[in-house]
Amino acid sequence: MSRTPQIESLFRQTVSDARSLAATLEQGQAQMPLMDHFGTLIESLERRPFSVTLLCLDKSSRETVLKWLYGQQFAVFSMQLSGQIGLIEVQLKDKGYAFENSSGRRQEFDSWDDLVNVISGHSAIDLTQAQDLKLATERVNAVKNVNLLLPDSTNFIQESPALLTRILRETNVLMVAGHPHYALSQTERTTINDLMVEMEGFWPLLPVDELAEEVSIPENGWWQQVVHPQINLPPKLITTHVEAQLPEFLTNPDNGLRQALQLLLLGRKAETAVEAVNDRLAQELRQLESRKKREARKTHAGNLDNANMGFASQLRNQLGDGVSDINKQLQESARRNDTATGNTGQQLKQFVDSLRIDDLAMESGYKSIKLSLSSRYQQALTGFLRDALKSGVRRDAEALDDSLEALKRSIGYEFKSHTGMEPVLQLDQLDKERLINDLAGAVNLELRYQGEMPKRGFFQRLGEARRAAFVILMSVSLLAMFGINLRDNPLLGIVIFFVFIGAFIYSYYGWKREDEERLEKEVTRVREEVQNSSRRILADLTREKQSRIGDFLERIKKQWQTVLDRTLADWQQRERQNSEKQSQQARQRLANIDTQISQWQRQQVPVQKLQTTVSRIVADCRAELESLAEN
Repeated sequence: MSRTPQIESLFRQTVSDARSLAATLEQGQAQMPLMDHFGTLIESLERRPFSVTLLCLDKSSRETVLKWLYGQQFAVFSMQLSGQIGLIEVQLKDKGYAFENSSGRRQEFDSWDDLVNVISGHSAIDLTQAQDLKLATERVNAVKNVNLLLPDSTNFIQESPALLTRILRETNVLMVAGHPHYALSQTERTTINDLMVEMEGFWPLLPVDELAEEVSIPENGWWQQVVHPQINLPPKLITTHVEAQLPEFLTNPDNGLRQALQLLLLGRKAETAVEAVNDRLAQELRQLESRKKREARKTHAGNLDNANMGFASQLRNQLGDGVSDINKQLQESARRNDTATGNTGQQLKQFVDSLRIDDLAMESGYKSIKLSLSSRYQQALTGFLRDALKSGVRRDAEALDDSLEALKRSIGYEFKSHTGMEPVLQLDQLDKERLINDLAGAVNLELRYQGEMPKRGFFQRLGEARRAAFVILMSVSLLAMFGINLRDNPLLGIVIFFVFIGAFIYSYYGWKREDEERLEKEVTRVREEVQNSSRRILADLTREKQSRIGDFLERIKKQWQTVLDRTLADWQQRERQNSEKQSQQARQRLANIDTQISQWQRQQVPVQKLQTTVSRIVADCRAELESLAEN
């Protein structure tokens, strides 16, 4: 005796209880998806729809099977859809035609020709943008209230996990149509096996032409090369010229196998839905426990003082680190600027390289000429150093203002994000003019350079000429030692005279070049000394500038710290009062949360009972299917 009516009665009562429980869980929500889902399961039980998946291995098999299911009246029925759709759902109803896309838009037609015209012209429905299509046709044979899901191909199922999930969620019987001698590819075999894992029934359909000369059914056909589920229906030959008889589970809504398969599918959906209810219950309990912990933290007013002390320390560190970073950045910028590759260093080198001989002061002495740096050049160099210090102060003051403004915004944002209040921090300006005047007044150029040039007059030139004549006399004496006596030659006196005169005249030209070369060396030496002295002065005054800026930053830090401490103390006093008030309110909320937790925990027993009952319904349906399969 069939146990399906008893299982169905238990299923109906269980789903009704689950719907009531879901309504309790979702009470107060704008949308109630769990309750609606259980209501849909009850409606499905009333309408008794039977859903199967028809997977056709080739185009001719699809046409043959569709003709067989629809009847010979629809022998020319065909539909071409874009491969992006992937799935056609055909609903066999009493009469008429209807066309529905994924967005829920539905059109009904009185005749088949009207439906074909609309689909062919794409005038009313854009098929390429639909995710799925639903087609309802009139009933012309005994097949009634059957939903037929037609996937586009096995490749599309393999590439679309969403399509595979939908097929497994809505059907539990797989009808596979293919020629008896069809050879399954690896992709087709894998796809069919993936479907078989979750399917309860498998029914191979074999379209054949009974009038063909060679009609044979292989012993090891493609339907025997795949995994078989619990209900393995024998292969059905779909003949071409004589209409094959439809099986009873497609034509009779009261068929036991059909009812068991339908009930098992609905039971598995109910099992999934009850798990969702249990998850929702666990989620609500977790949220309540989390709220309880948050409220418990609010009841401890002492934690506020600890947190505020930590924030005050963090704020002091942030202010101290910020001021220290600003000072380091200014020092690093000054160091880079004053180096040889820096802007000031390059300008100083260019200025010193412009030193010429004319910039040297010459003081004539008794036997030498004293050299020193001219007062005009010293004044120009002093002005250059003062301008360099002035531009450095202004550059540092501008960078200082920008950095302090950024630090002020950062501290104000941090303070406001923590307290909701913005501290009033005064941003004093660095007294640039006073600092510039002090540094400019401290420029004291002291150069220790003292050069010297020899002073040579008329008698020195005679001495130079005498040395040249003396060289000739020595040469004649040496030659006399070797037996060559030129002393008595009257031309010797003339030669010595002209050499003496020539040497005397040449001294005016040669000594001038020597003096110029010596002056160039002196200029090079004075350039090095001027550059070193200037760099030393700039470095000393830059350190003084950084010291003054550091004192200014320290003063700003103390002012801001005083303002922050005072503002934070005022806020802490108000927060302490508010915290005590909130602590009392939190204790009241804790009591309310405990009440809610108790209410939700009382629902755990019914949910567990529902899970047990639904699992038993699924097991009973499987047992009933095994019994029917044996019979």
